[in-house]
Amino acid sequence: MASEDGHDTDPAEAAAKLADLLNGVFASLGETVVTFRELSENATTHGRRLRRSDLNALHPVLFRHLQRHQDLIMGTGVVIAPGLLADAPMWLEWWRSSPGDAPSALKLDLDPTSLGFYDYTQAEWYAAPSRGTTRAVVGPFVDFGGTNEYTLAVTVPITERDSFLGVSGADLWATRLESAARRLMRGLGREVVLVNGDDRVLASRSPRLVMGALVRDTGGATRYPCPGLPWSLIDLRGSIE
Repeated sequence: MASEDGHDTDPAEAAAKLADLLNGVFASLGETVVTFRELSENATTHGRRLRRSDLNALHPVLFRHLQRHQDLIMGTGVVIAPGLLADAPMWLEWWRSSPGDAPSALKLDLDPTSLGFYDYTQAEWYAAPSRGTTRAVVGPFVDFGGTNEYTLAVTVPITERDSFLGVSGADLWATRLESAARRLMRGLGREVVLVNGDDRVLASRSPRLVMGALVRDTGGATRYPCPGLPWSLIDLRGSIE
C-alpha cells in the first residue's frame, strides 16, 4: 500500500519484499541439491562412491546460476561432507564469476597438515545446515578463507535418506545486496534498517547506522520479520530522533 506522497505505508509488506531478494537464490540452490542427489544415487546404484570427477556434471547447473544471479552472487557450488568422496577427504566444488568473465574454480588449501588449512566444517554457513537448519544466511563478513570480499553466505543442506552429504550454497556481494535492499526500503519514507539474526545491519536508511553496525537499545522501535529468513526490518522512528 502506498500513501499519497508515494511512500509505502506497510513495513510488513516491505519486509516480505526484502525476503524475496533471496528466494530466487534459494530456488537455485534447491536445483543444485536435486542434481547432486542424482549423482549420489547413480554412484550408489553402480556400487561405488562419488569421486571428484563426478562433480563435473554439476558445472552446467552452477554456471547457469552464476549467469542468472550475476547481479547478486559472486560464487556458488557444493561443499562436501568429510569422507563422502572416494578420492578426497574434503572438497568444495565452487565456482566464481563476475559479469563478463568466464567462471573459475575456487582453490583452497584442504590439507589438514598445512598451516593454511581451510576447515570449512567450522564455518557457521556449513555447521548450521549440518545441525538441521534448512536455510542458513550468515554475514556480513570478510571471507578471508576464500574470496577476501565483504560477503553473505547462503546455504541449504544436502541430505539423502537422513544422511548429511554437505551443503549447496552461494556467496553474495554484501554491497550489492545492500543496494537492492535500500531501493526497496526507500519507499517507506522513514528511518529503517535491515538486520540479520545478530542485529547487525545489512542495509540502512538511518544516518547513524551503516552496514555491519550492531543495533543496540531499539527501545520503542518496531520489528518486522522477513518471512523465511533470520532477518528483520526495524522501524527506528521510536528509538532514534
